[in-house]
Amino acid sequence: MARAPRRRRGRRQDRIDRAGCTLDRRARCTIKPVSGQKGLPRCRTLPQNQNNMADTRTPTQRSAIMRAVGSKNTKPELVVRRMAHRLGYRFRLHVKALPGKPDIVFASRNKIILVHGCFWHGHGCRYGKLPKSRLEFWRPKIAANRIRDRRTAKSLRSLGWKVLVIWQCQTKDLKSLEKRLERFMAQESDRQHKPN
Repeated sequence: MARAPRRRRGRRQDRIDRAGCTLDRRARCTIKPVSGQKGLPRCRTLPQNQNNMADTRTPTQRSAIMRAVGSKNTKPELVVRRMAHRLGYRFRLHVKALPGKPDIVFASRNKIILVHGCFWHGHGCRYGKLPKSRLEFWRPKIAANRIRDRRTAKSLRSLGWKVLVIWQCQTKDLKSLEKRLERFMAQESDRQHKPN
């Protein structure tokens, strides 16, 4: 049984040729510039920035998957809610009377927690990376979400609420999340609560 050749570790296996194409270390760009041709020669390999990755789902399947992604009761939100409840705090969920229908509202303490998914709200962590396909769709969409998030938090603060944003990636470390929640809930509120 023949063994597959071993790849060297620690060294980059490919390089970029003069035309900006990614080449295997052993490969060469065989296209030579035509005499009098301006610019770089064209190469038969794919340019580095070109993505020919096909989606494994049909557009109907992909649409159904994306439609099923909920905005309420997400896993990160449930983690934060369970922890706040375990710490003895009681809250209301998705209050429609407030801007942006915040995830968790502590009305008696004038505090709000917004739980953001890293992908949908454009966090800079590994979960917040944009997909490689359809960037012309995703970049403006995520940018608009971020603008809306800032506008919502600003309007909530202007109404006198203290706002804490918790990202999906921050719910992985439960000890630091618990400390953060306790610190936030221990802060004094600037606004006196007025019953409706």
